[in-house]
Amino acid sequence: MDDNQKLKIKIVTQDSLLFDGEANRIIAPGQKGSSFAILPFHTPFFSKIYEGFIEVHNENDVKKFESKRGIIRVINNEVLVITGI
Repeated sequence: MDDNQKLKIKIVTQDSLLFDGEANRIIAPGQKGSSFAILPFHTPFFSKIYEGFIEVHNENDVKKFESKRGIIRVINNEVLVITGI
C-alpha cells in the first residue's frame, strides 16, 4: 500500500494532541456500542462519536485512545477527531 492509500489522521482534545500521523484506517465508537471504520478514499463524512475506543490501524500496529464523546470529520483522506477524554 503506497502513501496515497493512507489517511492523514489527527486526534485532539481540548488540552492535547493525542495522535498526528498516517494510517490505513481508523475505527471510531458509534451509538449503542457500535463502531464504524473509515478507510482511504472515504466519502466526505461528519459524525458524532460516542464513549469507547478510537483505534488507529497502520499495517500490523494498532493504537487505541479512550474517548468520551466528540466529533469526527473526513475530507480528502484527512481525518480530524475532536474528543473529550
